[in-house]
Amino acid sequence: MNSFIHLELTIDSGNKYYYKIFESEDRPLIFANWINKNGLPKKDLKVGALEKIKGYNYPVFLLFNQALTDIEKNNKVSDGFYPRTILSRVFKNEAVWLAPIRTEPQRTYADFKTTFNPNGSHSPYVLKKIILNDSHESVRNGINKFGQESGLFEKLEILSYDNSDTSPFEVRICINGNSLKITNVGYGISQILPIVTEIIARPQHTWFAIQQPEIHLHPKAQAAFGEFIFSSLPDHKNFIIETHSDYLIDRFRLCTNRANNVKGESQIVFFQRTDKGNNITIIPINQDGSYPDDQPIEFREFFIKEQIDLLSI
Repeated sequence: MNSFIHLELTIDSGNKYYYKIFESEDRPLIFANWINKNGLPKKDLKVGALEKIKGYNYPVFLLFNQALTDIEKNNKVSDGFYPRTILSRVFKNEAVWLAPIRTEPQRTYADFKTTFNPNGSHSPYVLKKIILNDSHESVRNGINKFGQESGLFEKLEILSYDNSDTSPFEVRICINGNSLKITNVGYGISQILPIVTEIIARPQHTWFAIQQPEIHLHPKAQAAFGEFIFSSLPDHKNFIIETHSDYLIDRFRLCTNRANNVKGESQIVFFQRTDKGNNITIIPINQDGSYPDDQPIEFREFFIKEQIDLLSI
């Protein structure tokens, strides 16, 4: 018999959650009762608390994933644990969240930490392992390829002060044949590197939730990132991206148009603020990269008006 749960998350200073595990095949009836009663009485529920990442709030899907992991760890549940199979339709493998502002670059890195952090503070140490280890050549080449296509850098180098794993080191950026400290080049490099590194280094079928990947990037680099996302499709990597960059989206659409037999689906989730609240419209990206005709007028209205006004100059 499969197990499944009723789960409520209360997002407060303690990140509490309440849950109850059911052992029943009659899921529709239990779900209907849950809806009709607007949840279950708190006295019938167990309580747990989620760990937090200092200085950041988790996206909701990661909160659910963490709660389910805790529940599985602390309770005996059957192999057919129902919440996991529900989430597996979307997040059936690794799920990685990358924060909207990544950590500032440093002249020298002296610690030794590779534990994942959404702000990318671990990325320089991961890069050190990738660049100095011949077994990671494909990952290293992928990062350098993005740097070249984006115009941000030609390649990355690590200057280690000695041969030990814990030695202090510098991340250096090669531009026009010059090797420069990461603190002496454009700030956008330090903001995009953690994202590119995670995407290339993570296994197939990983889900990435990325906020504002375009921050501090010039238009060419924003467009290159859109192409980089498209190039990740053969590895079955999946993305939820919050962005304000038309350059990123349009390059992705152009790549879709130029490719044959693109496998996978993509869409724009357009948020519009109104007097009555926020409206959300799903705008699919067609197989030829085009948008459907039934898109909201407001979706392109601003850009069309700007272009028309520019014609008068």
